[in-house]
Amino acid sequence: MSLEGGYHGDTAGAMSVGYIEHFFGAYRPLLARVSRVPSPLLYGSRFGNEEDLVEWCLEKTEKVLKRRGGKCAGLVMESGAQIAGGVVIYPRGYQQKISELCKKYDTLLILDEIATGFGRLGNMVEYLAQKSRPDIVCMGKALTAGYFPLAVTLAREKIHDTFLASYEKNRQFYHGHTFTGHPVGCAAALANIQLYEKRNLVQQIRENAQYVKQRLREFAEIDAVADIRHRGLLAGIELARNGKPFIHLKNKERINYFVMRESLEMGVHLRNLGNIMVVIPPLAIGRSDLKRLLDVHVQLAKKAEKL
Repeated sequence: MSLEGGYHGDTAGAMSVGYIEHFFGAYRPLLARVSRVPSPLLYGSRFGNEEDLVEWCLEKTEKVLKRRGGKCAGLVMESGAQIAGGVVIYPRGYQQKISELCKKYDTLLILDEIATGFGRLGNMVEYLAQKSRPDIVCMGKALTAGYFPLAVTLAREKIHDTFLASYEKNRQFYHGHTFTGHPVGCAAALANIQLYEKRNLVQQIRENAQYVKQRLREFAEIDAVADIRHRGLLAGIELARNGKPFIHLKNKERINYFVMRESLEMGVHLRNLGNIMVVIPPLAIGRSDLKRLLDVHVQLAKKAEKL
């Protein structure tokens, strides 16, 4: 089971639990059937406040878990926010309550912190900040600062011990790949974590997050901006025209291609998620570069509005 809107993962299994038609449509006949529950995105919903929205999402989630009668293997979700799913920032307490539901119905809570961990949302370990208790957690990307492909999977002791037995009992974990435990990747991760501590990077991220928050007020003055979602060094700026997603310019050019092309000409590489401008800078970005990045975002939002 997964949240609607997309789950950020890198395996064939992730295509099933985080199905997005545009990304995975060609593989649909091969994918496993899963149940999906709503994601807590206030923008575009029928609710006037986050409290009512969260309550509704939790009711829908519990209904699915209850219907499954303890037979749901696990609930998979990104921790703290959905990024590829449209920059959906979870309301306070939402993830904690999902965690409690999983425990109530004996369902594994599987969290993906590949993109949201290691400071992206302002916390080194996001599930701790969310006061949730996962059974399995996936981490990667910023683990090595992107210098080497390495990911880790953390699991509760009782899950780990399930695979422990004598060889004859055939309980070993039959999964792995050629580069498992690669020493260069592990060395890069250790060096990276040391730099986090030496530079007090999480505090720097939090300070830059406050700067981003201040700058985002500029987007509220642009008519084409319908919603702004932000936490840490992540923001989603939803573009709309006449109440509908702003997908094409008047010349039929797609907005995401326009942003990519124009930003490169301005010396910055930006990438939209459809009609959503995504602010997701390097975690160690300096203030001057962050200012330039946001300046380009503002200029392009204003320019797109007129085209």
